[in-house]
This record gives sequence, C-alpha cells and structure tokens, in this order.
Amino acid sequence: MPKSAPPEVAAQLSNLQARAQTQHKDATASTPSTSTALPAKLAKNKRLPATMITPAGSVDSKKKGGKRVGKKQRKRTEEGKEKALERSGKLEEKVKGREERKAKRQKAKNAWE
Repeated sequence: MPKSAPPEVAAQLSNLQARAQTQHKDATASTPSTSTALPAKLAKNKRLPATMITPAGSVDSKKKGGKRVGKKQRKRTEEGKEKALERSGKLEEKVKGREERKAKRQKAKNAWE
C-alpha cells in the first residue's frame, strides 16, 4: 500500500495546482475596467435609451416619463391626427371605388361569356 499512496497524493497535488492556476486566471480576466457600472445604477440612469436590455436579458420599458409637452406641439399633434383620419377615410373611399369597379368589370365579363 505505501507504494500506491504517493502516486495518488501526487495526482491530488497536481489537481490542486491546476485548480489554483485556473482560479488565478479567472480572477485576472475580470478586470475592474470591464465591470465599472453596476446593473442597479444602470437601471436608474435616465439618460440611457428609453428601452434597454437589462443584464438579465429582458427589455426594460421606457424610463423617461411625464415629459411636459407645449401647447403648440400638442396642437400640431392633434392637427396631424385629424389629417391622418381624413386621409385614411379618403383612402378607404378610393379602395371601395376600385373594388366596386373591379366587381362591375368582372360581372360584365361573366355576363359576356
């Protein structure tokens, strides 16, 4: 038995040395310059983009809220919405007219045959 013990001890020592080297490499690989900002501080920073991917991988919703909008800008947006409604109504009328003409042509074509 004493002859087999030293190789086992030597194997254990080599395993321990290998572990120590890998731990040392891991400790030196993560330098402080790569992880300067904590995720909690990033989440509180309002100057970052409104939607941001968190370290967990989920997408954060907008952080900036309650921004005041001036009277002129509100008026402009309202006018834009009204114009968009008018344009969509006109477009619907055009599409209906096209479909009616197409149906009329198809009906005439079928009647001819």
